[in-house]
Amino acid sequence: MIHSLSKYRAPPFCMTESNVNTTNRMIIKILLWIAFIAYMLLLSKYILFTRMHTDPANYFSPGHIHASIQKGMHKANLTPFKTIQLMWHGRVSTGTQYKNLGGNLLGFVPLGIFLPLLFKRLRSVFGVVLVVFLVSLGYELVQLCTGLGVFDVDDLILNTAGGLIGCIVHFSAMLIYRQPRTAST
Repeated sequence: MIHSLSKYRAPPFCMTESNVNTTNRMIIKILLWIAFIAYMLLLSKYILFTRMHTDPANYFSPGHIHASIQKGMHKANLTPFKTIQLMWHGRVSTGTQYKNLGGNLLGFVPLGIFLPLLFKRLRSVFGVVLVVFLVSLGYELVQLCTGLGVFDVDDLILNTAGGLIGCIVHFSAMLIYRQPRTAST
């Protein structure tokens, strides 16, 4: 009788240790996805929709896009570090400096943390930095095509650097978390 009980497997609905771990991981994964989606919506609102002056549908009409691209190319900064130097040397207000440098840098730190947590294929620094760059480029191109902002290569640099910082934070935390714990004497 005892021998037969040792081979007994609990049904899936019972809270065994392995089921609890699986359930906890699923809950954590769902919460991470909810947080990631909320973060992306807030990031999009901050980047694209803070300067909106008309109905959003107007920004995506073919005529508006054509005019925005022409106008946007004249305003666009295609020279690396031009805007960063303006900010660094104090040629703009301090509030604008913090908003531009801090917002572009810190705004993408969470993306560098979320990506390796949610996507197994993005568990390398190169992969994360590439995706952060592409997401940032996507935002910049939408700004160029719609007039919802100004295309700035320095934003790409700062956003990518922010994603790299987030990636470093993530991988550093994983190294610390996975180190074996030693008993203190």
